[in-house]
Order: sequence, then C-alpha cells, then structure tokens
Amino acid sequence: MLKDPKALGAWTPARPRFLRGRQWALLSSAFLLLKPGGSLVYATCALDGAENDGVARRLPEKYGDDAILDPPGFSEGEATEFGRIILPDRDGGRGPMYVARFRKRGPAGIAAHT
Repeated sequence: MLKDPKALGAWTPARPRFLRGRQWALLSSAFLLLKPGGSLVYATCALDGAENDGVARRLPEKYGDDAILDPPGFSEGEATEFGRIILPDRDGGRGPMYVARFRKRGPAGIAAHT
C-alpha cells in the first residue's frame, strides 16, 4: 500500500472497519461450511490487531466450544492471543502476515484431526 500512491490515496479511517466486517463474514461463513473435525486458517496481511485477533476472537465468541483454537504449526513471528504475526521490521522484511488456525469440534465433542 505504501508503494502504491493510488492505494494509499484510497485509504480512509473507515476502511479498516469495513474490512473487519468483510473478514468476519468470510471467516464465519467458512466455519459454518467446515466439516466437524476440519481445520480452518484465517490469514491477513493487516497490521491492525482489530483485523487480526479482533476478528479471530469472534469465532469462539459466536460458536463457543465448537471453535477450537489450533495454533499455527510454525514459530516465526510473534505469538498473539489467537495466532502469530510476522512483521517486516522484525522478521527480515517478510510480512506483514497474520495467521490463526481453528478446528471445528468433531462428533461427540471430539476435536478430530483430518
């Protein structure tokens, strides 16, 4: 965004709020379609914590024990409440990238791995 004057010029303070709403709709819809025991990755290129953990937090708030936090299987970046974030200034120029992973509770309350 910083390298593209057109993209930077289109940014407004309302944009992150709009994106959070869209991201939540996508995440929630994907979770509803996920089969029991299935895994779901939520990833963004956002720096805003409200677009990252803020959206991820809503999954267990809405779906309760059916949404099981399943931490990403890598150690790069730094841990957040629900996932990991890779930041360019701390991770050799990589990122920004946020990743959170959830598993949908399987039959009889078992968090099956698929």
